[in-house]
Amino acid sequence: MSSRKFSAGVGISTMAAMVLVTGSAFAASPIPTTFNPTVIQAMQAIRAHTTLALNAPTMLPNRPSGYLTAMTAALPDAYQVSLWDTRQPLHVNNPAILQDRMFEGNVARFGAVRLPNPMPAKGSPNYLRALEQHNPVWAGGPPVAAIGRINLGDGIQAYRYLVDGQTQLDWAEGDWTIQVAGRSLAMAEKAAVPVVHLLTSYYLPPYPGIYAVRLQDRGQTAITSIDWMRGKVLSYVTNDHASATNPVMTGRMAVSWRSY
Repeated sequence: MSSRKFSAGVGISTMAAMVLVTGSAFAASPIPTTFNPTVIQAMQAIRAHTTLALNAPTMLPNRPSGYLTAMTAALPDAYQVSLWDTRQPLHVNNPAILQDRMFEGNVARFGAVRLPNPMPAKGSPNYLRALEQHNPVWAGGPPVAAIGRINLGDGIQAYRYLVDGQTQLDWAEGDWTIQVAGRSLAMAEKAAVPVVHLLTSYYLPPYPGIYAVRLQDRGQTAITSIDWMRGKVLSYVTNDHASATNPVMTGRMAVSWRSY
């Protein structure tokens, strides 16, 4: 891991400018150290209904317009927060949220679930199975041999695979496996490089995890899902709002994950 990283558990200064999927540069805003008021509402609604320790991201994806609202679900062994972009401000779990949401207004969701068993030992055949099964974007382990390596910068080389006509780039950072899948090598590289830059500056949660990016719209946009395990508890952040910056924005949710 690079010595230039900053811990997400302490105050974080502004991230250095990085390259977007589109190729343009931008100055990223600081990652907040406190929770968004909508997230606080959601956590308050959940806390009496689950035995899990509550955690949530302090960084949320940018919204095109409207107001951030939340719907929650909780069981003793699980909780989830779904974030929506609505036309008017609505309190958490307001029945009007689904009718009032903006077009393509599902901003993101996050949560945790306690599984029956912890992850098996690293290197075992089923090491990532629980994470893979829970991650809706994961394309699956490559069933074919790698056809080469791609230099993504910052000392990272990804294995390149061709799976069902799609290019898949896989690489590891510590206990994490990162995967970007798209129609072509050029598209996959454009999406992967900003993720590499993000992880040069910030730490993902210090547990085994997978970070999956799937390109859409001929490589112009992407959706991302990230999950990790601590003991028997699997935590996740997912962003279904397809955009060019989606992989980095979702990653920033993961690196800002904190105890509530």
